Amino acid sequence: MNKSRDALTILFISHVNPVLRSGGNEIRLLKMINWLRAEGFHIVLLLNHPPLPRDMRDQLLEIVDAVYTPDECPTSLPKKISNLVNRFLSPQPIPITESEKVRAFHGKPYLIQATGVLCKRYRPNAVVAEYVFTTPCLREVPSGVLTFVDTHDMFSRRDPEDPLYCSPEEERAYLLTVDVVIAIQAAEAEHFRALVPERKVVTVGIDYEVVTHSQAGDEISGNIVLVVGSNYPANIAGLKDFCELAWPLVCKENPGAELWVAGKIGEAISNKVPRARVLGWVENLQALYRQSAVVINPTVTGSGLKIKTVEALCNGKPLVATPNAVEGLVFEGEAPFMVCNNWPEFAGSIVSLLYSDVRRVALQESALRYAQEHFASSRVYGELADILRSQVA
Repeated sequence: MNKSRDALTILFISHVNPVLRSGGNEIRLLKMINWLRAEGFHIVLLLNHPPLPRDMRDQLLEIVDAVYTPDECPTSLPKKISNLVNRFLSPQPIPITESEKVRAFHGKPYLIQATGVLCKRYRPNAVVAEYVFTTPCLREVPSGVLTFVDTHDMFSRRDPEDPLYCSPEEERAYLLTVDVVIAIQAAEAEHFRALVPERKVVTVGIDYEVVTHSQAGDEISGNIVLVVGSNYPANIAGLKDFCELAWPLVCKENPGAELWVAGKIGEAISNKVPRARVLGWVENLQALYRQSAVVINPTVTGSGLKIKTVEALCNGKPLVATPNAVEGLVFEGEAPFMVCNNWPEFAGSIVSLLYSDVRRVALQESALRYAQEHFASSRVYGELADILRSQVA
């Protein structure tokens, strides 16, 4: 590439709105964009949504240099034909379920066409497709422009009954359309390397500010057990199982224990769950983390990186988790969290931490050390930075 660093432009194609911050994918995309802009890169966002309200557009323009929805990308077609195209191919209101968002609205003709328009207008140095299902848009990217797919997940590892499942052959075909595959965690990076050995694979998790030792433990209030999450089906299924099979055991052993549930995951909680407090959407999660004695992540299915696991560690909280909830977190020696293979073990780990300040503080210190080493931006974005910088001559 012969552009200067100041002129380096990256086009993102996404259905994920980074300013919403209600799900892990939104938070991660926001942090990646913030890091890129801090590094001096210009960001253009093609957001696969209907026309944006003014306030939403203003929020987006605080974090990107330009934002477009497909309907805002004029074509070179005659006006009469263009109107027909917009009428029949323009995006409909975003569906309710995540699977519909991802499957139904990625790689559609209107989005592919909009990608071509923006490539001509901005001549980006790199184009990033969010999720493999967006990669058909990259056919409009000019030769010589570096292309990425930010996978978020490995869909061929999902249960075949999952609406987002795709076969290894299908996923491989998507991945072969790009230059670089971005995996969200180390284990999936290895799976991608095996699936597409012809492509460069890098790992980009999520960067996160790590709290101080005093922030992690000075405001703990009682025996609060905290769970935070979205209404993603795997999150809800795991919490329902926890409430049925583990939480009663915790309550029996520790009559003072309280379960606090923050985020849309609270939809999993019925009014029959004892000593459970459903908080709904919480603006200041840090305050909740500071008050909590233990944080749990009971998800049992799904792939990708569990953002709420990362968040708990970076807040210096003793974390009790299923093996699935910590998949892809690499460590040497003793784990910086408690991993449980069944619900009685899960309950016993919570009880042991609630009753032992020594054990709780030791795990808190371990979580902080791990977070400081693994979630700094220099560590998270190192591989990506090397590739992007190599394109600037």
